[in-house]
Amino acid sequence: DILVLAQAAARAAWSLGLQPTPGLLRHVVNLHHTLSSRAGVALIGPAASGKTTTLLVLRAAMDELTASRRQQAEQYQLATTAARQKDAEAGLDAQADRPGSMDSEAGDEAGQGGPAATAAAQAAAQAVAAAAAAAAAEP
Repeated sequence: DILVLAQAAARAAWSLGLQPTPGLLRHVVNLHHTLSSRAGVALIGPAASGKTTTLLVLRAAMDELTASRRQQAEQYQLATTAARQKDAEAGLDAQADRPGSMDSEAGDEAGQGGPAATAAAQAAAQAVAAAAAAAAAEP
């Protein structure tokens, strides 16, 4: 976890036009650890010692890591939604052949759906799958 943070801090430093020195990375990691374990932190030190730079690099690194984790969570959500959708479609197809299912005439008489309801459900499922595929294709 510290290595991931240090790598993100190095990339953040470069993106801010700074050279990621070992001292800067050490300060960034220490500040992150302190902020995660304490309610309040005061950055003190002489002028031009890197207090603001350390904070800016940490903020940029955390923004990068948060965006990366958010993207991973969205990809996971899309994958699980697609898998659930596939299971639901398979379940609808399997039920259509059983007596008393939504496609059966008995279901129509009982007001429980029928072919129109099944077609609407399948169309909705296809729309959700298409939306998920379109979202996954976006950069």
